[in-house]
Amino acid sequence: MQWYQQGDETLKQRQELFQNCRTSVLEQMEQLQRTLEIVEYKCWYYEAATSLGSEQAVIDLPEDQIPARIRGYRDRLEV
Repeated sequence: MQWYQQGDETLKQRQELFQNCRTSVLEQMEQLQRTLEIVEYKCWYYEAATSLGSEQAVIDLPEDQIPARIRGYRDRLEV
């Protein structure tokens, strides 16, 4: 608020402040997206294990029976 009250002489400082805020928010969003992908994968995994009756049945699933979106999540987890 103080920079605002000081007027135009602080425009560059205020611009940098919000650019830094944007960078921070984008980084947080990326981390949240990775976390969401883990949760989505685990939800699918346990739903499939429950439906098939065991975790091993999920592990043994052929690739073409795993949804592409889930394969993508799994592949990113293994990196």
